[in-house]
Amino acid sequence: MMASEVKPSGRVAEQKAATVHLTRRVLVLLWFLAVVPWVLVGMLWVQSRPATPKKNGTNGYYGSNIKLTGRCQPGPWGDLDYTRIILEPPDEYMDLSETVAAESRWFFKGQSRPNVEQYLESIGMTAQQRADGLWEQSVQGVVFKPSPAVVFGLTPEARARLYGYLAECEENFAQANAYRFHSDKVDEWFGATDLRPETVRLVRHYLYRQGTSLAFADRNMVFPKLPDDEERRRLLKVLSRRAALRVRLSVTRDSDITALTSYWSIGGRSKDIEPMLESLARLPGGTSIDIAHLLPRFVRIHLYTYPNPVMVPVAAPLNCHWSSLNFFRSTFDDSFATVEGATKGFLENYYEIVGTPRLGDILLFTLPSGGSIHSCVYVADDIVFTKNGISLSAPWILMSLEDVKAYYTSSTDLKIRVLRPKERLG
Repeated sequence: MMASEVKPSGRVAEQKAATVHLTRRVLVLLWFLAVVPWVLVGMLWVQSRPATPKKNGTNGYYGSNIKLTGRCQPGPWGDLDYTRIILEPPDEYMDLSETVAAESRWFFKGQSRPNVEQYLESIGMTAQQRADGLWEQSVQGVVFKPSPAVVFGLTPEARARLYGYLAECEENFAQANAYRFHSDKVDEWFGATDLRPETVRLVRHYLYRQGTSLAFADRNMVFPKLPDDEERRRLLKVLSRRAALRVRLSVTRDSDITALTSYWSIGGRSKDIEPMLESLARLPGGTSIDIAHLLPRFVRIHLYTYPNPVMVPVAAPLNCHWSSLNFFRSTFDDSFATVEGATKGFLENYYEIVGTPRLGDILLFTLPSGGSIHSCVYVADDIVFTKNGISLSAPWILMSLEDVKAYYTSSTDLKIRVLRPKERLG
C-alpha cells in the first residue's frame, strides 16, 4: 500500500508562509538598543587607557618642523644619509658648583664708562637701567654689575648683542662659556625632560640667539631659584645636551668600490677599508654602514662618548685641538692639549691649502688677530668631527660645518683655514 501524501491544512500552510512586518520606528529602536551599548563600552575603554606622550612641543625632543633625517650631497665619499640624534651627559658629570648664586658682572676691557654707556644705549638699554647697578673703573677697563632686574629686563635682541660682545673677553666667563645648542628650535633643546614647566619657562626668558644657535648664559639668575638640587641637576643635563649626526654610507653592486676605498682609506688604511666595502657590495640589494667604522681608530674610540675624568691629562683638559691633531694617530699625543703643543703640532705636521677639503683635513677657526678659537676635522660633504669645548660634558661628535660655525659665531668675523697633513701620522 503506498503511503498517502499528507498535506497541511489551509490554516497551517498560512502560518508557515506568514511574514513579520516592522515599522521604520521599530527598526530604529532595535538598532539603537543593539549599537549604543557597544559605543559606551568603547568610550569607557579609551578613557581608561594611559595618555600617550606627545612628541611635539615642549614634552618631546622634536618639534614638527625639525628635520631629523636627510641625504648628503654626492661626492667622492659616496651616497651618505644622516639622522639627527641628541646626546645627554651622564649624571655623574653634573657639577652642582656651577649652580651657586653669584652676582652678574660685565667686564668691558679697555673701555671707559662713557663709551660703555653709549654702547649700552645703542643696544636699547635705558638710562634707568644703566643707573641700576654698580660701576667700577680700572686701568684694565670698566666693570658694570647690573641688578637682577636689569638682567631680567634685557630683550632677546639686546641680550644677544651684549653677550656676543662680552664673550670675546675671557674675563666674562658666563658669556664666553655660555650653554649653546646648535638649533633654533627650543623644543629640541628642552623637550622630553622631567623639568618642571616653571623651570623651562624661566630659562626660556633668558635664551638668546647666537647665529643659528640658541644660547643661555644667565645661570646665576635661574639656578638659585630652583627648588632643590635634583631639579638643578636635571637642568644641567638638559643645558649640556648636544645635537649630533649619525651618518651612514650606502653600498650596492653598482658602487665604485675603488673610488670609495680611495676616499675613506686616506691615512693609509686601504687594507682595512676595501675588504669591508667589497663584502657589503656583494649583499643582494646592497646595504649601508655607519661611517664610524670607516674612520681612523681614534675616532672609532671617541665618537659619541664623553671624556673619562681618570684619563684626562694633568697638563690640560682634552680640547678641540687635541682631538683634531690626534685624528690619524694610533698613539695619542697629550701634549696637543696645551697651547704650545697644539701650535707645534699644526706647524710641524700640517700645511695650509686653498681649495676643497678632504677626509682628515683640519678646519682651523681663526680670529682677525690670528689667534685660533676652534678646530675640527673634515669628514665629507658638510660633515665634520668635532669636540666643542673643554668641558667633560662636551662629547666627540659628528656635526654639520654650518652648525659648528653657528656654534662659534660672535660679533667678530671668523676665518676658516684648511690644514692638510704632510704625511701619514701615527
